[in-house]
Amino acid sequence: MDNSTPRSPGESEAVGLTLNAARGRTVTTASIVGVNVGCILLLVLWNWPNWWQRITYELSPLTWFSSVQLILIAVCCLLLALLCRVPISGVRLAKEQRLVWLLLSGTFVLFSLDERFQIRVHLHEAAPAPAGTTAGIPGIGIGEIPILLVAAGGIFVAYRLFLYFDGDPATRIWLVAGVVTALASTLIDVADLSARGEIVQRNQQFIEEILETLGQMGLLVTFTRHGWRLLAKIRLVPR
Repeated sequence: MDNSTPRSPGESEAVGLTLNAARGRTVTTASIVGVNVGCILLLVLWNWPNWWQRITYELSPLTWFSSVQLILIAVCCLLLALLCRVPISGVRLAKEQRLVWLLLSGTFVLFSLDERFQIRVHLHEAAPAPAGTTAGIPGIGIGEIPILLVAAGGIFVAYRLFLYFDGDPATRIWLVAGVVTALASTLIDVADLSARGEIVQRNQQFIEEILETLGQMGLLVTFTRHGWRLLAKIRLVPR
């Protein structure tokens, strides 16, 4: 005798969608993490024992990889903005979300262009800060202040995203991990260690590039997970 509680068709459908969305999220997350970790390990081993050479120089293979990943993040944000135009029950601040996702999409396109063509570096070289000018922060040059301002704005946006992911603790963890890693990369990047010697600078750049890539990975995982959640809510994920 079946003593299970009968479910309504809507509830059964919701369970089926949730299971398929969960599978999709797992496969997507594993793929993103696997590609990122595999790429980093491959580049480290490429010129072993000179493990840093494919990571630290300008326009390295990792720079190309990061620029492509940033474009993927931008596309993901654009798709999330489009999904937010669909009436979805239980989605908080849908109109605000749409605007934020559009803003993020454009921002990550700019980040990708800067990563690929080193725009910020060229501007800094073309218009260097006057000698002796400081930011008033030990170890931070005046030219790095815009980066810190962008990072501060990113923290505020991350807080809004954290609210959007209400009821999805795993995605919130990925968001926090991605933001913290990206922030650590930024702080390492702006630190002036030129007086510490060539080896210290090389290690600084190596760590910064690795953390930057892992931060991108965390954000891409976060946004794709949220996308699966929205697809499930609007019933675009089949049984």
